[in-house]
Amino acid sequence: MTASSRNSVFYQRFLQKVEAANPTGDIYVVTDNLSSHNSLSTRTWGVLVLAH
Repeated sequence: MTASSRNSVFYQRFLQKVEAANPTGDIYVVTDNLSSHNSLSTRTWGVLVLAH
């Protein structure tokens, strides 16, 4: 997947696509220190997703 920008919005869209492609299995994500990978909005989004 490509994105026009490397920001939290596009990173979260990417994670949503990964989740949709594998709705029942475990997903492991390894990231680097790009700010969109650990922004407040991404961490908040992750908490909400993991709560389901």
